[in-house]
Amino acid sequence: MKLINAILKSHTSHQKYEIKFELKKKHIIPTLIVHGGVGNNLSRLAPNKMEEVKRAAMVGYKAMTRSGSVIGGIEEAMNYMEECPEFNIGVGSMINDENEIEMDASIMDGRGLRVGAVGCAKNILHPTSLARGVMDFTPHVLISDEGIKYFAKYAKTRFLNNDLLITDLARDLFQNPYDNCDVGNAGVIAIDHDGHLAAATGNAGQPKKPAGSLTEAARVGCGIYADNNIGAVAVAGNSQHLMKFLLAFKVYKSMMYGLNPKDALKENLLYLNAKFSSNGGGIVLSKWGDVAIHYTTPQMAWAFQRGDKVYFGLNKGEMFVEKSCYNKSAY
Repeated sequence: MKLINAILKSHTSHQKYEIKFELKKKHIIPTLIVHGGVGNNLSRLAPNKMEEVKRAAMVGYKAMTRSGSVIGGIEEAMNYMEECPEFNIGVGSMINDENEIEMDASIMDGRGLRVGAVGCAKNILHPTSLARGVMDFTPHVLISDEGIKYFAKYAKTRFLNNDLLITDLARDLFQNPYDNCDVGNAGVIAIDHDGHLAAATGNAGQPKKPAGSLTEAARVGCGIYADNNIGAVAVAGNSQHLMKFLLAFKVYKSMMYGLNPKDALKENLLYLNAKFSSNGGGIVLSKWGDVAIHYTTPQMAWAFQRGDKVYFGLNKGEMFVEKSCYNKSAY
């Protein structure tokens, strides 16, 4: 009875009590994941694509862990793919209906939801770096077309003649644009040991696309999304369907409502197929560094590095593991 009276007295005396809950921080292992697009037969057009995503993952992970910058890591991974003819961004980009290359790219910082994107970028090797410049140096989210020329000069971006970006494959697909080609985007997500998340993606679109048309890579929420409080997402598939469906944001939103990364990705890919009869894929990291990789196409080139191991695959159900060429980070 004395205990009950004491409790009642404490409630009626209007005293304020502050209860502190101390949550034990989960150990996060730095991880960087890369995808090189989805398709039915990626090996036909890009036989080295699986090898190149593996290298991109290692390059990005090395940059991230040595510099301590997750943004720097995903930018380096994208820069590597932009210099590789196996991917539809930078060197290897598809040609539009005016015989030009126009590339889209975006980058997102999960800390503060900072975003930068470029659309219809021409004569530039690294559109991802230009997108980062938009994020770091302007209050804007997207700069496109003619505005890029002025901004690129300000950002001291290196210009290249379009001819240096065009490959024999791009020329062949320009002549036969609907020859069952498996070209698409490329994307990267990463998390560091502090739980700092980031994402980036790039896409030059399909062969003979209309000049001036944008892909999901220019629209944050369609191809990528990152938030330190929830996770990071990068997706691949039919560009028009990704934009209509806002696939990356929907995966993020499902995680926000409690689904784990794998179920969030699988469920929304099923919805995408039900809505548009369209297949796709994606890579996801939770705020704790949980990894999810899933695709409804026969193939998706993917790789990720964690510690001194790099994991990679192409066909459904396969996963290979190798020791990274680079030394383990100092984390």
